[in-house]
Amino acid sequence: MAQIDERITIRLTGADCLERDRLHREREHQVKARNSRDTFTSAYTPKAGYTGITAEYAFAKWFGIELVNNLYDPFAADVLGYQIKATERYNGCLIKQPHNPAGLYVLGVVLNDYTEVSFRGWKDSSEVQRACYWRADVPKPGYFVPQAALWALSDLPETNELFTHRTTGVW
Repeated sequence: MAQIDERITIRLTGADCLERDRLHREREHQVKARNSRDTFTSAYTPKAGYTGITAEYAFAKWFGIELVNNLYDPFAADVLGYQIKATERYNGCLIKQPHNPAGLYVLGVVLNDYTEVSFRGWKDSSEVQRACYWRADVPKPGYFVPQAALWALSDLPETNELFTHRTTGVW
């Protein structure tokens, strides 16, 4: 399981923050233009989209790739074949909604006014969807995996997209 010393913290520069903000505006425009909204983001917390793109940007930076906005698809992987979940709570859980796709989920904790992301661990969706993680006592019921139950980032499996990027530089 994940240990405190196995966290990866990515700091965003001023230029990173400007690019992240541009990507966020683009993504919000796409969502409005398609008249769609992720059900978890909608009324639960207005900052969820910003928190999410901050973690996605930091994850892409960690792997040395440029984050690009593809047409919003709630069933597509976020970055290099991984599903990135984000929270602003220091001890927050990896949260997966029942409608979220299968895949490898990575938890990022967004810190310091959105300039740092601390990646805490990962879990396969098949391991997330267990009764012991289910919570129905929240506005949007889902699976809430505590950080202590996540696998260490040093054991993060390589996705096909990461393999392609690593071997060809393309993703």
